Amino acid sequence: MFRQSASPFASLAALVLTLVPAAALADDDVDNTVTSAEAENTALAEADATTSAEASAAAANARFPLTGEVSFSGTAAGGSFVFGEQQRESLDGSLGLSVAYKIAPALSFSTSLSVSKNLITNVDSGAVRPYDTQFSDLDLRLAWTPQERGPKGKMQGYKLPGGFGVGFDLGAALPTSRASQFQTKLFSLSPGVSLSKTKLLGGMLTLSYKFVFSKNFHRYTNAVVSDAELAAVSARPGGAELLGDGAELATSAQNTSFSFRNRLLAAFEFGSHWNAAVSYTLSNGFRYTSVAVDEFSSPHAIGGRGRSDSQMGIVNLGYNIDKAGVHSLSASATTISAPFAADNKTFRFPFFDTRSLSDNYTSVSLSYARTF
Repeated sequence: MFRQSASPFASLAALVLTLVPAAALADDDVDNTVTSAEAENTALAEADATTSAEASAAAANARFPLTGEVSFSGTAAGGSFVFGEQQRESLDGSLGLSVAYKIAPALSFSTSLSVSKNLITNVDSGAVRPYDTQFSDLDLRLAWTPQERGPKGKMQGYKLPGGFGVGFDLGAALPTSRASQFQTKLFSLSPGVSLSKTKLLGGMLTLSYKFVFSKNFHRYTNAVVSDAELAAVSARPGGAELLGDGAELATSAQNTSFSFRNRLLAAFEFGSHWNAAVSYTLSNGFRYTSVAVDEFSSPHAIGGRGRSDSQMGIVNLGYNIDKAGVHSLSASATTISAPFAADNKTFRFPFFDTRSLSDNYTSVSLSYARTF
């Protein structure tokens, strides 16, 4: 998503970097407060993964070691396009900032941050405050692409058998978002490995797979409300939910200790201006707490560590205004939901909410990006 990388990866990264989901995951999830924050963090982490790959490729080729991008995006949730009693309007504007620095020919450092503004205030907008302004977590990332000497003695990306390229990155997220602060997050670490196959269909198609393991570090295993007055009237005298000096109250929202993320991406280039990308990400998050089944449990209960699964599907169409890709536009549809419906049997179509558009799992976005 940086200069000299005018590709569908760039459009996809610019889109997700400025994306703030309009709704939580499935209504049947145990805790919508946490899953809403996790949905946002998943989307931003997906953007960071794409951003680091673009940063590494661009920084390695750029004459000047420092490159960056500014993107603007408008996002409307699916419920905004439903008329009548089922209409649930939601509209956000976002600003995304990212910078990459080439440390060595195969090693780069990148950082990214986005700011979103809620433009419609109502009960369905997803905002907790009128015309809310929110920051994402600050992402810091090292990306490394192994190199080998090519036939003519020039260094090039290392290829596995079958012609697959490989890349590694290590990300760290700092809790600048309100969601992470509510979860008492200190930081998170996310090592990842990616495989890619380029120049398919006459150079038009690139396929890639990425696996990421994320470990979160929190002050507490549950999300916390920092309000002495609220804690005083809500907590039991001497109760375990009253924390510290009594100014913090633990909630029932359990934090995620670690997660696994798998992403598949197909990217297309049509000449020097048009591009498209389709991606699917499946995330599996695991809580800190493990609960055993006892005589008081439901006969349908399953013991073990708490778990939350989510999926994200993105369909993106991009247009480079100039051949170098300095100015670009993109339009996309993003769907974030639980993999299964409330019956836990019916698989949700990952690229568009075909069950109930008014649930705001699907959103559409228009974005403009300028690279430097």
